[in-house]
Amino acid sequence: MPNTASPNTAAPAEARLHGAAIAFTAVFSTGFIFADMGLTGSGPFTFLGFRFFLAALILLVMGRVLRHRWALSLRQILHIAVAGLLLQGLYLGGVFFAISRGVPPGISGIIAGLQPLIALFFYVLLTGKWLTRWDMLGAALGFLGVLLIISQKLSGDMQLSGAIFANVLAAVAYALGAVYTSKYVRCPSKINEMSIQFMAAALPCLLLAGLLEGFAFDPTPLVLFAMTWSTVVLSVFAIFLMLFLIHQGGAKYFSFWNFLMPAFAAFYAWLVRGEHFTSLTFVGIALVLTGLLVVNSQRMLSPKLRPAAN
Repeated sequence: MPNTASPNTAAPAEARLHGAAIAFTAVFSTGFIFADMGLTGSGPFTFLGFRFFLAALILLVMGRVLRHRWALSLRQILHIAVAGLLLQGLYLGGVFFAISRGVPPGISGIIAGLQPLIALFFYVLLTGKWLTRWDMLGAALGFLGVLLIISQKLSGDMQLSGAIFANVLAAVAYALGAVYTSKYVRCPSKINEMSIQFMAAALPCLLLAGLLEGFAFDPTPLVLFAMTWSTVVLSVFAIFLMLFLIHQGGAKYFSFWNFLMPAFAAFYAWLVRGEHFTSLTFVGIALVLTGLLVVNSQRMLSPKLRPAAN
């Protein structure tokens, strides 16, 4: 639905939306570093299963205390569950699996930068609206950039190549989840929506944790710190911002701000892990960012497109 608010009221609302978008990207990008920390003493699916279960429990208690009503039909619950499997289970499952198999956190974050480009194609499929020439140019630049980045990691090591492929599939799930949420999910309570998402994501992760990892979890201080941050800051605070942005700005608006994720992820990897990047990596990052800016240039420059739901 287009934004019909007057200029006097639209400007502060838009500023709040932009502020939430920057905060979300900056906070959510720390997830790649904390994934690496958590995996020092836990299997990827065990960590995620516990994280999702704890987040769902926290949100259920919050919803009970705040008296949020569960006035949802079975159809609405199923839509939210599908979104949760995509945005939480498949996306984070792919990222954690990739990092556990040797993909550096910074590179994982850069690959996740594919999301806005992939989201464009899902947007076309689900809405029937075709891409403009600027969209196509931006997508080509972004794809070339990511190829440059991951080409340095693709070698004879099939385990690492498979891990990078899992990371790319995670970006696809993230993109599809954002568009799916914008189009199909309607829930008056963000707390209840998040609760359903995490319950839906926790079940398959815990099943895989039991079958593949034997619930491997070593509660060292580092792992517990990573679990606390990931559960409270990322799964509660950051996901609340994510849903706010998707529902208030639309999938394309939300995807635009994700172009910052590769830059934040690379910065955190350098700051925490001392991760270094080659000149080709920086060229790839520049191409990805340029492609994403080109894709969204019309939205940024046209007041008619800000910030309408898609």
